[in-house]
Amino acid sequence: MAKISIDEGELLMALESGDGRVQWYLDRETGDVFGLSDDNVIEEEEEIRRAIDEDENDRYLEVPSLGSNEGFRIMERFAASLEHGRARDVLFDALDHRRPFRSFKDALFGFPNVREAWFSYHEARLREHALDWLKIEGIDAELTTPSPPPG
Repeated sequence: MAKISIDEGELLMALESGDGRVQWYLDRETGDVFGLSDDNVIEEEEEIRRAIDEDENDRYLEVPSLGSNEGFRIMERFAASLEHGRARDVLFDALDHRRPFRSFKDALFGFPNVREAWFSYHEARLREHALDWLKIEGIDAELTTPSPPPG
């Protein structure tokens, strides 16, 4: 199969969207990433669902959710990567709260530089996960960032 281009932002969003309301797929032929929801199904989505159900050539691949365990480990590894100090302590404390994801994100607001570093770190880990998944699936792909529309 030829190398395909995949919108990096769409694939990373699909990997991280584990709420269960939308199921994400990758079209192995076009590189398109798209989600299907059980809410307000429209005719066009029904056609796509039918194509997926009848897919004998594995054209459509379900994109697996990263999962909360891996998401937690990413936050934990980020906190561990920080120098010993207040930001590190606050982030580790946030991970011990009842709602660690929300607490971690809230704690980042107190440390703007750390917050920016978190976004870069998080995106890099998601990208690594995406590339590993594509390799496991035998997909020769290039992750791309589309140019913004002229404005």
